[in-house]
Amino acid sequence: EELGPSSWNGKDYHWEETDRTEWARARLQELLGGVSADVGKKKGTVRVGRVGADGFLAVNVRKGKMKTFFELTVTVHWVGTLEDKRFGTTTVRGSAATRELTHEDATGLHVAPGGVEEMWVGKLATCGVEQASQQEDMDRILRQQRLLEKVWAKKCVPAVKAKLREFMEEVRVKA
Repeated sequence: EELGPSSWNGKDYHWEETDRTEWARARLQELLGGVSADVGKKKGTVRVGRVGADGFLAVNVRKGKMKTFFELTVTVHWVGTLEDKRFGTTTVRGSAATRELTHEDATGLHVAPGGVEEMWVGKLATCGVEQASQQEDMDRILRQQRLLEKVWAKKCVPAVKAKLREFMEEVRVKA
């Protein structure tokens, strides 16, 4: 879907602002929702589930120039599962939130060091095991949780960052 102005605005001359926040949310879910990774030799996966975006994205047009303005905080919710024949399935749910990403980040995407790289401000992971009957079970569960968190950090986060860069390129400020 194109981000451009409406059909009534002949030659894009008149000031027009279009709210594209819902498009941004849907696009972020589309881009990031497909990120997943296998857990090495073990039977398991880590995948992005839901993607949330708080804030706004608007396209402004005036005198033939289109500019995109946005302030978005993106929260990525992920799920990791690990199958064990003896102990069953361990499920870990986590989330990671970005700092507020803005149109200025998109403008300096190729110039500013860090940019999208230094964006995570909040991370959380919780293990979805209802109870552990013995200390050995708890130790195993904690090891599995750490393994799934490592797979998230080493395999999925780089893919998420690449997809966020792709999003930023799509909404890059057009001067």
